[in-house]
Amino acid sequence: MDIEELKEHLGPYKEVNLDLFHKHPNGGGWVENTAKVTETAMVAKNASVYDYAWVMGNASICDNARVSGNALVDECAQIGGKASVFGNAEVFGNAWIFGKAHVYESAKVFGDCQISGKASISGSAQVFELARVFGNAHMNGQAQAFGLAKIFGHSQISDRVKISESAKVFQDARIRGDTWLKGNTIVKKYAYLYGSEWHKSPRCYEIKGSSSICHTHADLCVTNSKEGYSAIDHVSRPHGFWMGKEGEKLLKGWEFTDLEISECRKHLRRIMEYEKKNQKISQLRPGLKIAQKPTQKTGMRMG
Repeated sequence: MDIEELKEHLGPYKEVNLDLFHKHPNGGGWVENTAKVTETAMVAKNASVYDYAWVMGNASICDNARVSGNALVDECAQIGGKASVFGNAEVFGNAWIFGKAHVYESAKVFGDCQISGKASISGSAQVFELARVFGNAHMNGQAQAFGLAKIFGHSQISDRVKISESAKVFQDARIRGDTWLKGNTIVKKYAYLYGSEWHKSPRCYEIKGSSSICHTHADLCVTNSKEGYSAIDHVSRPHGFWMGKEGEKLLKGWEFTDLEISECRKHLRRIMEYEKKNQKISQLRPGLKIAQKPTQKTGMRMG
């Protein structure tokens, strides 16, 4: 890439000339004089490092990748494809950023993780260990993904959420608050989780639907199953069943405490209020289609 191609590559808002840029000896890529790239690092001929970015250690900026702002890429990290690292972001360890992924603001990506596709990591979010974020997924806030976690599709992770171990979040799922997903938990479709903590699921639990409400029991999910029904721990029953004595007996058979049963019923009331509100809207405007898609009936577990 010559200097004219670099101008086109960086766009009209970046001043580019031979007085401001030089070619890096290891790879032949363009480096602005204000940036710092060590001799051991590699900048490929079509890649660029500019502004006040630092590329250190044995890091590699490959293909058409860009590193800018005050970003740091260090150790054995690789930035490739058309990926961008900018702002105050840090990428280090053996992390690999490629595709059209973006890592920016104060995000940190390290360990042996991979960010790819059109995924973006921003805010103070962190991705590390062997986690993977790809597709059109977005993480921000102080969210963390680590272990063998996978986040993909159009999912959004924000606030102080933690996704760890072998948990998977994908499709159009939204997770926020202080939620923590562990184990083999799967969150997908239009699920929307929030709360002060989450569970470690030893089985491969699937949480799906147009709305999903989390609870603090060890293996518990409270979610709408279909209109008039709700599922607790993947057992679907009418709302009235869970609010009555039979539902209480079943939950106690699963060793739920009185406090946990009370919490379940609190979330069930919210689901019931939500359905009631939608029914009123439908009566007032018969032609209106509610945006949320109904979920399929969840799997049954014997008590």
